[in-house]
Amino acid sequence: MLQGTRSVGIPTFENQNGSMMESAGGSSIVDVRFRDGKRQSVFRSYTFSYMDRPNLTVLTPALVTRITFEGKRTTGVDCIYNGKTHRISAGHEVVLSMGAIQTPKVLMQSGIGDEVELQHHGIPLVQHLPGVGQNFQDHPAIGCVWEYQKPPPPRAGSVTFFWKSDPNLDTPDIPD
Repeated sequence: MLQGTRSVGIPTFENQNGSMMESAGGSSIVDVRFRDGKRQSVFRSYTFSYMDRPNLTVLTPALVTRITFEGKRTTGVDCIYNGKTHRISAGHEVVLSMGAIQTPKVLMQSGIGDEVELQHHGIPLVQHLPGVGQNFQDHPAIGCVWEYQKPPPPRAGSVTFFWKSDPNLDTPDIPD
């Protein structure tokens, strides 16, 4: 696929983050962990082996509802766990990694986003950041299943691309 996209003038990138996301579009190998031809869980790869540490707690299923602040400094999060609201304080930092829908939702519920939109919903402003919650794009995918007579060789990864269906668009509208 990389050769195919390159052959029609679509640039290729070392990975899908950074330069590719800041450009007019392109194609790259997807950042996915594989071992012995099988896709690996990020949780199992990076977090599971540290579960016994006293400074790590994994709560499933907990729902983060907002970031807490002292002025503009993050201090923790509020979450719902076992039907009750809990405030969890952060010693050093708060990292949001909840996907394309939940991350901006929590940011906006916390007062980070477009000032007019937040005021419309009665949310006190912490930081005017108008791009939060904008430009959502769905990424449809079609799964296929093949049966092989013999096991296929291990996969190194898959490829993704983002491109414009119309050169006049500001950003790509065609995800892989």
